[in-house]
Amino acid sequence: AELMARFLKAAHGESAVGLAAAALHGNGDAFRYDANLRFCHELVLPLLDAERGVVAQQSGERWPERFSVTLALCDGTHSRLQVLSQCLREFRPQMAHLSPLKGFWHSCTLRPKDVDRESYERAFEAAPSTEITRLTDPAITALIAEVIAHRNSFLFAQPRSANEESGAADLHRFWLRKTKKPVLSVLVVQRENGPLRMHRGINLEVSMPTGSLCSERNVI
Repeated sequence: AELMARFLKAAHGESAVGLAAAALHGNGDAFRYDANLRFCHELVLPLLDAERGVVAQQSGERWPERFSVTLALCDGTHSRLQVLSQCLREFRPQMAHLSPLKGFWHSCTLRPKDVDRESYERAFEAAPSTEITRLTDPAITALIAEVIAHRNSFLFAQPRSANEESGAADLHRFWLRKTKKPVLSVLVVQRENGPLRMHRGINLEVSMPTGSLCSERNVI
């Protein structure tokens, strides 16, 4: 942490506008899970919450474009990295990893290709793709089929001619006027020894006093 703070100051200058390097010290055993939890909840999260609040106040609705968190995976104990990965999920952090770490320490040379960066979706939510034909769980297979059918039904309901443009305009002007992005969801419900029941949902982002509802909440 001290080295990173020194690097930022050296790269951008001691008096760089908007730059503040803060080194946090856990003052505990980095190998212990409970010590890392205290470090995150007492030091890391309050600092990030405060910074996010400042950015949101200054940038308004565009604050997500101006606020990001990056988690470096090239150093630290397993318990420290695990706790950080869990506690930072709400911030959807990017991942940064320095491949030739030992070479960097010996040569003090850092090249752009030595640093691997991945988005939150790829780094933390990634799962290897699987052919649908290879799936063995009938519930998962049925769920995928229902998701595809839900998508096809939604696309089929969209206007296909100039005479039907009012329907599309109504969808984006009112029902999705906050995000203009339709999100479809499918909920599978099965009681004990009962059949699978599929429920479909879509988001309602109307920004009215009653509030906007996400697709997942609507389907539940």
